[in-house]
Amino acid sequence: LHTAVKDDDSEAVGIIRSLLAGEENARLRATHWLHERGLKV
Repeated sequence: LHTAVKDDDSEAVGIIRSLLAGEENARLRATHWLHERGLKV
């Protein structure tokens, strides 16, 4: 991604990349990130 993103957005991009790459703990990171923002999964 070559766009200007806010810090929060860049963290989301990193999590999405981790999920796509199948990295260990990526799902946990994504779930934690969503919970921090008041979303239930």
